[in-house]
Amino acid sequence: YLELTTDTKEIKQQKWWETIDSLRSVPNSYQEQVDDFFTLFEDACRIRLRSDVPVASALSGGLDSSAIYCIVNNLLTKGVKDERISSAVQRAFIAYFPNTPNDERAYAEEVIRYTGGNASFIEPDYSKILTEITTTTERFDAIAGTPIVCATDVYKAMSHAGFRVSIDGHGADEMLYGYKQMVFNAYQTAVLEGSEVEEKDMLNTYSDLCFPNFRLDERNNLKTYGDRIRPSLKKKIALKILPGYFARRDGKNLYSSFMEDFRDTDWVNSFSDMSLPSLSDKHFKNYRSGNAERDTYNLFHYTSLPINLRDFDRASMQNSVEIRSPFMDYRLVSYVFSLPIQSKVGNGFTKRILRDSMINNMPKTIRTRKLKIGLSAPLASWFNTYLKEYINDIVSSNHFQASSIWDGKAIKSLVEARRISGWESFDECAKVWKYLSADLLIKSNNNGT
Repeated sequence: YLELTTDTKEIKQQKWWETIDSLRSVPNSYQEQVDDFFTLFEDACRIRLRSDVPVASALSGGLDSSAIYCIVNNLLTKGVKDERISSAVQRAFIAYFPNTPNDERAYAEEVIRYTGGNASFIEPDYSKILTEITTTTERFDAIAGTPIVCATDVYKAMSHAGFRVSIDGHGADEMLYGYKQMVFNAYQTAVLEGSEVEEKDMLNTYSDLCFPNFRLDERNNLKTYGDRIRPSLKKKIALKILPGYFARRDGKNLYSSFMEDFRDTDWVNSFSDMSLPSLSDKHFKNYRSGNAERDTYNLFHYTSLPINLRDFDRASMQNSVEIRSPFMDYRLVSYVFSLPIQSKVGNGFTKRILRDSMINNMPKTIRTRKLKIGLSAPLASWFNTYLKEYINDIVSSNHFQASSIWDGKAIKSLVEARRISGWESFDECAKVWKYLSADLLIKSNNNGT
C-alpha cells in the first residue's frame, strides 16, 4: 500500500503481506499433507460460496477448474451450514472450440456427468468474430498472448443468465508446477544436482504437458539442453563443496533462454526508456534455494499469476462478473509453499498433491490428465481460417509497418510465409498476436490513427 501525508508530502510504500514470512510446519507423511491440503481447499471453496446471488464457474475440463466445480457441487448438494450460502446448484459455463486441439468439451462434459450438475456451452460466434476480437481487445486495454474474446464470451454468458459471481481455478498452476516453464526449472535443478531419477521424472512430466504432435520434439530439445548444462566431474565436486552455488546462479540458463534457442529472436526494437522502476518498497524475497522453488514463488507472486489475474479480471468485469479464486486462499497458499517440491510435482505429474487430494472426488480421467491446454483461443486453427485475412491486413497496413516499436517487415515476412505453409505452433501464433493486439490498442487510443 501507499501512504501519503499531505502536510509533509511524505510518501511511504509498504508491502503488507509476504507469504515467505507465513510458512507453516507440515507433516512428514505425504498422506497427511494430502489430507491437510484437501481440508484447506474444501474450506476455501466453502467460504467463497457466501453470496446474495447464485454462483457459477468457468469450467474448462482441466484439473483446476474441474476440482473447483466438483468440490463446490458436492458442498451445495450435501448442504452447507452457512446462512449466507445459496442452496442453488452451481452452473458451469464451458467454452468449446469444435475441431480444434483446444476443444476440451468432452472433458468438461465428463465432469458434468460425474456431478450431475448443470452446464451451459459457449461456442464463439464466428460470423462476428472479427468485430468481437477488436472490441474486446480495445476494452481489455492491455497486451495478452491470445485474443481475450474466449474468456469474455464465458462471462458474458454468465451475465446474460443472471450470474454475477464465478468461482474459478486461478492460482493452482503457479504454485503447483502446472506450466512447462516450472517443470523445466525442476528439470534443470535435477540436472545440475546430478539427480538422475528426478531428471528422468521431470523430462517425462515436461513432455506430457505438450500436444502429442509436438511431444517428441519438445522432449528432445529439453534433453539436448540438459546434456549441454550437465556439470562436469569438476563442477560436481564444486557443487558438493559449495552447496547452493549453482542454485544461486543469475538464471541465464532458465526457461526464457532455453526457449530462445529454439525460436526466433524478439521483434521489439531497443528502447532505453521502456523499463519502469518498481513501485514496491521491496522487490521480492528469494524463496529457499534452487531455481525451481525460487522461480515458482516468483511466478505466483510477481509475474505470471498477477498477469493472469489482471487478464481474467478485465475479461469478467467487461460483463460485471466477480471472480473468486479458492486456490488463492492465504491459508492454502502458505501451506503449499511450505511443502517440499516432491509433494507438488513428481511421479510423472504436475500438481501432484491436488490430484491425490481429489481421489474419489472427481472423475479419474480428469484427475490424471497430463496435457495442459487452459482457456485460450485455438490460435493456429483461427490463424489458418477465420483470422487469416484479418492478420494479413493488419501487418500489411501502413500503421503497422511504420511502427518504431517493432520490426514490421520481419513480422509481415513470417505472416506471408505462414499463409503458404500454414500455422502449426500455438507459441508462434501467440507471439504474433501480441503485436497485432498492440497495434489495435495504439490505434484505438489514438482515435484510429
